[in-house]
Amino acid sequence: MKKHNKKLIGLSLLLAAVMLSGLLLTGCLGGSSQIAWSGPTVAEGNVYVGSLGKMYALQAENGNYVWQEELETEGSSGGLGCSMSSMSIPIYGETAVYGELVYVGGYDGKVYAYTTESGALRWVYPRSGNLGAVILGGTVVSQDVLYFCTFSGVVYALDAETGDEIWNYDIDEDVWATPAVSGDTLYIGTFDKNIYALDINTGQPKWAEPFQTGGPVLATPAVNDGVVYAASFDRHVYALDSASGQQIWQYPDNGSDDTPSKWFWADPILSNGSIYAANMDGKMYVIDAFTGALRADFDLEGAVSSTPVTVGDYVYVATEEGEVFAIDTVNMQMEQVRDLGLRVIAPLAAADGIVYIHTHDEEAIYALNTETGTLTWDTPLGSE
Repeated sequence: MKKHNKKLIGLSLLLAAVMLSGLLLTGCLGGSSQIAWSGPTVAEGNVYVGSLGKMYALQAENGNYVWQEELETEGSSGGLGCSMSSMSIPIYGETAVYGELVYVGGYDGKVYAYTTESGALRWVYPRSGNLGAVILGGTVVSQDVLYFCTFSGVVYALDAETGDEIWNYDIDEDVWATPAVSGDTLYIGTFDKNIYALDINTGQPKWAEPFQTGGPVLATPAVNDGVVYAASFDRHVYALDSASGQQIWQYPDNGSDDTPSKWFWADPILSNGSIYAANMDGKMYVIDAFTGALRADFDLEGAVSSTPVTVGDYVYVATEEGEVFAIDTVNMQMEQVRDLGLRVIAPLAAADGIVYIHTHDEEAIYALNTETGTLTWDTPLGSE
């Protein structure tokens, strides 16, 4: 049986730091106010987002409610060395939308598939009970197959239409991150400092061995043109050969004086030949995707745990304090476009020139028009 003692000590230290920065996981840590940091997903004219005990669908055009569904458990194993009594189920990972279904992984160790039109429950996995571990990452779909990971490190592939299991593979390492799919490969970062590549057809490892970093990997890798870009809590960003897992470059180089002072929590994103990696030290690092050289760094003056998004030639990023910035990726200029004055820790989403922001103080979804810098609408969650 897997031994978690050392991992739980490390996890406890990490959670202590998380709580200090305002990201409170209280599902079984005894906190009195829970939050969830699921980012919005935009598809077919709707915005889908998970929260504490709720799944929402809003109209992307005006923010009006399409539907909302409650997620609540009567009690289950929490997977973090504790158990949960009856509670609303937090949703931490992004939802995936595929065809007429939207998929959400819950902190109760279950995956739910709802119809996009009405929110009717199509299926739940497992059919009874739970997986014995919480789900902190999001769900992803590729070629009619849904993929997700439990915290205990089991990776699942389900038939996206029926919820039937196709395969599962036990990485035997704790996983917080959402996997990335590219071609026939699933890339997964682990709390135990590694990055794995699994064959989506069999669930078996494709690399001779996982790539090891010096810290937990909570960010989803970016994959492009045969290269995997991954950010780690060891304060480095890595470029790996997608076929072999061999390192191409790392930023910063060993012995460099440019090492960021804090973690890379947000996912790295690619735009115009550069990797944009937001750091908890309040800076956005712009790294040449081919060489690993630093092209620029922007001082956002606030920690960033929310994954940025691209809109045309601009990268939009929000600090935890709710300041939203736009970075021109061509001219390497930055401007502040909005100050929401509300905590933002969830990944951003964008579609049709609108950036969607999930805030956590006075929880709501904000729609920011990138052409005018104005708010098109804002909808408090749970207000219907």
